[in-house]
Parts: sequence; structure tokens; C-alpha cells
Amino acid sequence: MISIRIHIIGGSGSGKSYISELLSEKLRIPHYDLDDIFWDYQSNEYGVRTPEDERDRRLREIISLDSWITEGVHRSWVGPSLAAADKIVVLMTPLSVQEERIWKRYEERIAGIVSSK
Repeated sequence: MISIRIHIIGGSGSGKSYISELLSEKLRIPHYDLDDIFWDYQSNEYGVRTPEDERDRRLREIISLDSWITEGVHRSWVGPSLAAADKIVVLMTPLSVQEERIWKRYEERIAGIVSSK
């Protein structure tokens, strides 16, 4: 396993998760979707945020590792990840492609094909 820290940022539907998974597999380093830190998926209600202190603690744990890929659209609280990254990848996917992917994801969630977490 190589030692590298990568942060991937881009809008919803830009391909962040897809690229993160590919790089993770190719480089054999873990990747982390920052939505999994930002949102409280244990809550019985949709859209509940993880408390800031817990979210920040979890981010610090991730960036303390030798190698990682973080990905997410969040800007306001990921400064530590950006500062620690060896590489920052900005995905600039055409808006029409992003919209198509977002609608497809929405339809798959409504149909129960994929989970909403």
C-alpha cells in the first residue's frame, strides 16, 4: 500500500463516489464518503446531521491515517482534509450529466433499487 492522501470534491452527481472507489481499489487505500460523517444515519428521521464535535472527531481520525481518499461536496468543515491532502481533485462534470445522474439516483431510491442510507 502506498502512502498518499487524496481529497475529491465536486457537485452532486459529478462522479466523486465512483472515482473514489476506483482509486481506492487501484491504489489499495481506504476511501471515505464524507456524507457518512456529516449525516446521522442512525437517526429515525431523514436529514439529521451528526453533531459537529462527533463529525469533526471522525474527520480527524481519518486524516490522521497514512493513506486515504476523502470525497464530498462539503466545504465549510473539510478544511483539515484539504490541508492534509497530498492531492486535491476537483471534478467539473457538465451540469447536464450531473442532473441526469441525480434524477437516476432519485428514481432508483424511490423504486427501492438502492438505499437512501
